[in-house]
Amino acid sequence: MEIARENEDPNWWRTEWIPFAERYEGHEGFLIDAEHPAHPILKYAEADYPRPYAPSMARLLHDLAAALHGTQNDPELPFAGRCASVADGLIDWS
Repeated sequence: MEIARENEDPNWWRTEWIPFAERYEGHEGFLIDAEHPAHPILKYAEADYPRPYAPSMARLLHDLAAALHGTQNDPELPFAGRCASVADGLIDWS
């Protein structure tokens, strides 16, 4: 929140964006846009502005469950065509 308040570029980070997952190594992850009524999910990275990733947390979790079951096949959504495995206690998507 402090970074968002101090930042002069409102498109880089906003107080309404709530991060909930981050890559184990590096500054990359996902956030909820709490300002938007549908609460879409945005993806962020150190060198890029946050960008749309999924229309809602419900859709993201549905797609995650489908991917873990091997039934996610919508190319427009996260996890499409990727297989999950566990490496060192972390989910690895390939």
